[in-house]
Amino acid sequence: MAPVMLLACLASPAAAAEPPAKAVPCDQAPGLAQAFTGVTTLRAAFTDRKEIALLDAPLVSKGHLFYQRPDRLHMVTESPSRQAVTLAGTKVKVVQKDLGRQQAMDLSASDIARAVVSNILLVLGGRIDELSQMYRCSAEAEADAWHLSLFPLKEPMTKVVRRMDVRMARDGTLREVRVEELGGDASTMTFTDLQANRPFTDPEVRSYFTP
Repeated sequence: MAPVMLLACLASPAAAAEPPAKAVPCDQAPGLAQAFTGVTTLRAAFTDRKEIALLDAPLVSKGHLFYQRPDRLHMVTESPSRQAVTLAGTKVKVVQKDLGRQQAMDLSASDIARAVVSNILLVLGGRIDELSQMYRCSAEAEADAWHLSLFPLKEPMTKVVRRMDVRMARDGTLREVRVEELGGDASTMTFTDLQANRPFTDPEVRSYFTP
């Protein structure tokens, strides 16, 4: 889920891809909703591995993510190229620093972009109720984490995404998000150096979340 995928065109729910036998519906998993909703802000480093069918090796990018509940997100890719994506409500700004380009858009103008961004914010914000309406969502308890399997139920996500897998610690902080597209490509984003519930200062809010 590289930042470009957030704004691009990020089979019906795959019958052959079933959740693990031990999994339960997300809204019935004890403690899951509480863990999710306990995260109000998040800072993390990320590594994104984009697997493209036509390439022999994955494309790897690295950067940092900043999230403030409920609808603010700032993702900065630092290598191999520099790019920043800022989301605040329905407003989006993409800055390609190495190319000297900047683009702003309103999500209300694009159903697919709005759906992709909305779903990302639902995962970060832990809106289990809404996720369960939009996905066949199942959760499996692991040793010290949760594994969520999500299969889209509604358009436009059913047209581009086959499944999404989310792994999160028991305290609600993300560890990994993997998105498999219908075309065969996939993106796996892993998170490290996580800091949850550390308030953003006013200058940080202006810097990170002004589209």
